Amino acid sequence: MPIYEKRSVIDIDPATLFRWHTRPGAFERLSPPWQHLRVLARHGGISDGARVTLVLRHGPLSLRWEALHRGFVDGVQFQDVQVSGPFKKWEHTHKVEPTGDGRAMLVDQVDYALPLGPLGRLAATVVPGRMMERLDSDDYDKIAGEIRANDEAHSAIMRRHFDLRWTEPEHYDVVLNTKRVRVDECVAEVLSLVKSPQFAETEGARRRLDDLALAARVRAALRRAPETRGARVSVNAQDGRVTLSGSGSTDEMLSFVEVASGVPGVRDVAYRTLQ
Repeated sequence: MPIYEKRSVIDIDPATLFRWHTRPGAFERLSPPWQHLRVLARHGGISDGARVTLVLRHGPLSLRWEALHRGFVDGVQFQDVQVSGPFKKWEHTHKVEPTGDGRAMLVDQVDYALPLGPLGRLAATVVPGRMMERLDSDDYDKIAGEIRANDEAHSAIMRRHFDLRWTEPEHYDVVLNTKRVRVDECVAEVLSLVKSPQFAETEGARRRLDDLALAARVRAALRRAPETRGARVSVNAQDGRVTLSGSGSTDEMLSFVEVASGVPGVRDVAYRTLQ
């Protein structure tokens, strides 16, 4: 049976590259615009048991293709295997391997067999070429660019809404470097910490988390509202009571209070003027 393999080095670390494939819409973003390939339905992500249904158009003909995901190893690989479609067999294994210099090797291996008869001749001339075009090296440049754009957009949102850089390690209780520590070792360390007393969930910790979440929702509302978007104000929350701190006119203060009061979960709002 024919086996197609494509190896491409991508200027992204392996963990980030694999994580990109788990994001919603990664399949569609990877498809070149000239392909008449469309996702009809998706159930789940790329883990074992997830499914995706596609339609491939060629002139007046449409070929429906359904694949089942299996062989998922977090940070390492996943597979899509044809359940129904134009092939007698289609098993596509996606692997992410470290190159040793901080970059990732993306390996695509397709084990396929064509059906007999007219459909087989059509598939032999159309489908493999279309599907293999998805594995072209230009697509991997697109992956690297998409990852960078996604991270930059995420960073901009965090700065705009919360005035912080999410990549700074001091914002986290635990930071693990997957370039130096294997993913399975990181998972084991996290599970160990979760079971430790200092990370045990308490009623006080739950209330504190609720307060932080409410304060974050208020900040986001203030950033969205046109009348308060450009102002800078600090937000603190405790048991549904929100305290805003900043400087501004009486009209600005009233606008802050009005927007914050409309956030679900807010029971009371106080404004403290800073001199």
